[in-house]
This record gives sequence, structure tokens and C-alpha cells, in this order.
Amino acid sequence: MWDLPRLAQIQKARNALKAGNLDEAFEIATRAELKDYRQCQRVLENLVDPLLGRAEKHLEEGRIDDALADAEKARRAGGNRPAVAAMRERALGEKHREDLERQQARRALESVRGHIRAGRIEEGAHRLEEAPAHPDGSAQAEDLRQRLERLRGEVERLRDRVESHLERGDLEEAMKAAHELQSAAAEQPFTRELLERIGKEAEGKVAAALAHGDLGRARRWMGLLSGLEVENSYLLQWGEALELSDRASLAMERGDWSGGRVYLGRLQRILPAAQWVALCEEKLGAMEEALRELRASPLGAAASELRGREGAERPAAETLPVAEPKPPAALPAGAPGSAPAASGDRCILWVDGVGSYLLLRSLSVTIGRAGSSAQPDVALPADLEGVHAQILRVDHDYFLVSRGETRINGKKVERHLLADGDAIALGPRCRLTFRLPSRLSSTAILELGAGLRLAGDVRRIILIDGHLIFGPADGSHVAIPRLAERIVLSSGPEGFRCRAPVPLVIDGKVRGKDESVPAGAHVEAGPVTFTLTEATREAMER
Repeated sequence: MWDLPRLAQIQKARNALKAGNLDEAFEIATRAELKDYRQCQRVLENLVDPLLGRAEKHLEEGRIDDALADAEKARRAGGNRPAVAAMRERALGEKHREDLERQQARRALESVRGHIRAGRIEEGAHRLEEAPAHPDGSAQAEDLRQRLERLRGEVERLRDRVESHLERGDLEEAMKAAHELQSAAAEQPFTRELLERIGKEAEGKVAAALAHGDLGRARRWMGLLSGLEVENSYLLQWGEALELSDRASLAMERGDWSGGRVYLGRLQRILPAAQWVALCEEKLGAMEEALRELRASPLGAAASELRGREGAERPAAETLPVAEPKPPAALPAGAPGSAPAASGDRCILWVDGVGSYLLLRSLSVTIGRAGSSAQPDVALPADLEGVHAQILRVDHDYFLVSRGETRINGKKVERHLLADGDAIALGPRCRLTFRLPSRLSSTAILELGAGLRLAGDVRRIILIDGHLIFGPADGSHVAIPRLAERIVLSSGPEGFRCRAPVPLVIDGKVRGKDESVPAGAHVEAGPVTFTLTEATREAMER
């Protein structure tokens, strides 16, 4: 009598099995209170073959997860029989194959998206045609097909715009449209042809502006070219010419006539027909000669006598500083009267033929809007808060603390530990990239995005922490392909020092392989030539 309820459940399982309701029969027969009944065990044994049959049908119709579920039920009902093990192995094999096909389809579609983002539309279309079809990605594949068609139409419109502007002689508008065309279809042959035409015409505009001394116009044309993949060797020379003119201007502003003449002499080799360069060099030479004559005159002698007399009468703290003439060449390191090493927290590193860099030595660097009364360390011409973000160096890690809207790798942040390659978005349109290029140094780089630059065509800010490496490839802060061995610029309490595998030449004088770098000196380290000058916030916002 006591077994009647359980026997009734077992009979219910039999009836369900007979009616083909396998799941109901399995659910009843696997209840814990029935497992010791022989009748229940027979029901489970009788379930094995129907479950395997249903699993076979699931496999034939592509329902792999259902086939696996039935194989598992058959194993629980009748143990790990050979037929059950074989079915389970078949189902797992099919599932692995399906997962592999799904992954291949997903990777293929991601490759198509990558080609589209890089402006390789036709290559993206070709990859899409070859992509393995999969039900999970069919909707995405169709979206990509429609997107490619829209992009093809947009590319044709952009191509027509660029050609039309070039035919009308409107180079500036052609360059603006070319930026969009390059972004959408960089690899198309007609894009490269149009960029080559633009490069040739822009080269003529820059050359004419430099020849007439219109540096503002030359910079404007070079700015419009920024970001366009234009191959023109002359444009590299014109970029170097603008850097040299900036150096000469800064030297002239601080009264370094001899340094200004050095830069103008190098500029004259690039622009031999530019009369204004020769005239400026001549005027600086005259000013240098006039200054020497004034110091040799009775007034100069009287000034020296007065300085000596007043220096003796005044306390040391009240002695007025008097500028001394800069020697024509730097003296050996440590010699009396030698030029001090560059030691400011803000310096400009000018590397000939490579570019210019803003060096910041502070543990805390603020980034904000140019012209703001907050005077951020990096003042950008963008729609930002006065101080929009701050980068802190703690030990050898860098943290970004936001004060305005900031996103890193697309995610909104307030505080973030920066890693190599992080994409930083400040406000709606200001983009920067954080780099840690070398494992040998924790010195970091901030790369300014398209359309952003500081005075002197500075597009990279180096957050120096001890050492800065010049090298031939990856792993260097300043990449110079022609360089065979690394050159290290070190920052310390006494300023900057340079260590090179060859003797350094500083302002024309051969020195040792490890020397301090005087501010404004022209340093040659094998094939690398550079100058390090101190920079104020005001100068960098010009």
C-alpha cells in the first residue's frame, strides 16, 4: 500500500514513454525517490534508444545543442554505453566545427570592417565576398554590403569634388576634400594619383612662400598638408626650413646673434635663392659686430668699471645681473665660463630632419585650452576647459585625472591608469594618443591628433622620466631609421646630458662621448643633430 503513489508515478513514466513524450518520461524516471525501483530502471533503459534516435535527428537538422542534451540524457538513463559515447562524441565534434565556422565568419567580417576603416573599400568588398557564410552573421554581412555601396557612392562624389577644385585652381578646397577622400579610400589608385597632384602643387606654393619670406603662408600650406599621405621629398626640406626659421627667430628674440646666424646659415643651404635669408644673416652679423665694438668702446670699459665698483659696494644679494656676451663656441664641459646645461622643466627638442618635441620634466602635467588664464602646461587650440585634464607620474606609472569630459578608448573616465596606445579624447574633438615606446625607460609620449599642434610645429610631447632614447625603430622615443646605435639624452638635477657611441660635436667643438647639453647649443651625435632650448608657456601658444 505504501508503494502505490510511487508505482503510480512509474506507470505515468511508462505511459509517457509509450506516447513518445521522452522528456516527461525522463523527468519522472530520474526522480530521487524512484531510483531504487526496478520498474523505474527498466523505464530508463527503454529511454536510451529513443533518446539516441532523437539526438540523431537533431544532428541531421543542425540542432547540435539539442543533440548534446539528448546524448547526456541517454547517458544518465543507461550509462556510458558505446552508442551513447559515440553520439556524444559526434555531437561535440559538430559543435566544435560550428564554433570554428562562427569564429571564422566573425573574424572575416571584422577584417572587412578594418579595411573599411582604413579606407580600403574595394579590398573590404573582396573580403566580404570571400567571407564564409554563417546564419549568426548574415544580418551583419548584409549591413556591411549596404555600407560598402554607400561608401562607393560617397567616394565617387569626393573624387569629383577634388578633381573639380583642382581644375578650377582652388588648391585649398581640393586639399580639404582630399582629407575626406583619403579617409574613405586611401588605397584606391585614383586617390594616390590625386594626392600626388596635390603634393606637387602644394610644393610649389610652399616654395614660393619661403622664397619671398612669407613664413605664415608657408606654414598654412604645410598645415593643410598635415595628415595627407603625400610623398614629396621637397616637402620634408620645407618642413626643415620652417623649423630652422623658428630656431633663428627664437635665438634672435633672446639676443643670441651668433646662434641665429648658425641657423640662418643652415637655412640658406636649403633656400639658396631666398634673398631675405641672406639679408637677415647679414643684419645679425652686423649686430654681433656692433655689439663687440660697443663693448670695446669707452662706454663698454666704463660699464665694466662701474660693475666692479658697484659689485664691491653692494651686498651680494643686491648685485645687478649684467648679460655677458656668449662665446663663439661652447667650452669643454666643466671649464670655467662654459655654457650651463639646459635645465628647465619645459624645453623644445629640435631634431634636424625629424621634427620638434616639447619636453616636460614635471611629475604633474596639465592639459587645457590655449589662451586660458589657467595657463595649462599643454595649451591646445581646442574647445576645452581651462585645465581639462591632468597627467600624474607616480613612481613609473602615469595616471590621467579628468576635470572636463574625457574618454579613453571610448569609455568615459574620471581617473585612469594609462597604458601604451591608449586613445584619449578630451571634449568633442580633441584627440591624443599615449605612448610608452621603450621598456628601458618610463619616459612617455603624448601624440597630438589631426589638426592639433603647438608653436614650432610641435606634435609630440615627451614626458621625460630620466632618459630619452634616440634609436632606429620601435622602442625609441625619437625614431631615426638611419641610426645604427642608440643615443641617450638624460635629464638630471644639473640639466641634460647626452651619451653617444661617438664623440659629440657641440657648437663645432669636438667633445667626449658623454657631455652636458648647453641650452641653445647645436649638438652633433654621429648622424643625429639636435638643439635643446628652454620654452615658456607663452612661446608655445604663439
